[in-house]
Amino acid sequence: MKFEEFWSNLDSLLLEKREFTTLHDNKTFEARRAIDAIRIDSDTISQPRVIKKEEFVKIWRLSLDFPKEERFHPSHYSKSSLNASYILALFHEIMNS
Repeated sequence: MKFEEFWSNLDSLLLEKREFTTLHDNKTFEARRAIDAIRIDSDTISQPRVIKKEEFVKIWRLSLDFPKEERFHPSHYSKSSLNASYILALFHEIMNS
């Protein structure tokens, strides 16, 4: 799957706010689309986070450096993004649906 296909599928999935769970901490969060971004709301963060498309692209590109079985480990991306847990949960949702 190419990134633009992923982004299009995510955009369609988030026409309405949806609930997800982070892959390793099992923390729930809500995601909804914004303009070239995704808004994240969670009880574990004080302010909603707006993750721009560019940050998704950055994590997508980094993920290509890892074997498929290791791509969904947030610790691989901790130096590149504070939002890796949310981004990877959304990657996982789209790629496994």
